[in-house]
Amino acid sequence: MEAIHYIAIAGIAAALFIGVKSSLDTKRLQEKQSRHNDEIRQGEQRQKLLDEVINWAIDIVDVGFGRGVVVEPQPRIADQRFSLVATKLFQYQAADVRRTYITAIVEILDKEVYDSVLKLSSELEKVREAISECIKDNDNFESHIDAVSTFEQKLRESALRLITTATKIKTRNVGL
Repeated sequence: MEAIHYIAIAGIAAALFIGVKSSLDTKRLQEKQSRHNDEIRQGEQRQKLLDEVINWAIDIVDVGFGRGVVVEPQPRIADQRFSLVATKLFQYQAADVRRTYITAIVEILDKEVYDSVLKLSSELEKVREAISECIKDNDNFESHIDAVSTFEQKLRESALRLITTATKIKTRNVGL
C-alpha cells in the first residue's frame, strides 16, 4: 500500500471520528436544552399555581369587605341584613370549595405557603360557622354579627399573610 492510501484512510477515520463526536455533542446539547425547557415550563407552572393561590386569597378578602355584594346604604329592615349575611355565607362557601383544590396544589409548592393556606382555611371555617350561627339565631343578630366581624378580621389578616408569602416566593423565583 502506498502512502497516499494511508493518508486517505487516516482522513476518512478522522472525518468519521469528527462526525461521531459532532453527533454526540449535538445530542448532549439537545438533552441539555430539553432539560432547560422543562425547568422553564415547571417554573412557569409554579408561577401560575402561585397566582391561583393569590387570587383565591384576594377573593376571600373581597368577600370580607363586601365587594360584589350590592346593599342599599341605610339598613331599613332586618331582612336586608339577613340577606347580606346570607350572601356572604354563600360567597365564603364558594371560596371553601376552591380551598380543596388550593390545598392540593400548595402541597407541592412550598411548606410556608402550605402552612399559610391551612391557617387561612381554618379562619375561613370559623367565619362560616359564625355566619351560620348568626343566621340560625336571628334574635341575637347583633351579638352574632360582632363575632362575625371579629372572625372576618382574622380571616383578612390570614389572607393578607398568604398573599404576602406567595408574592415573596414568586419574586424570589424570578430573581427580583
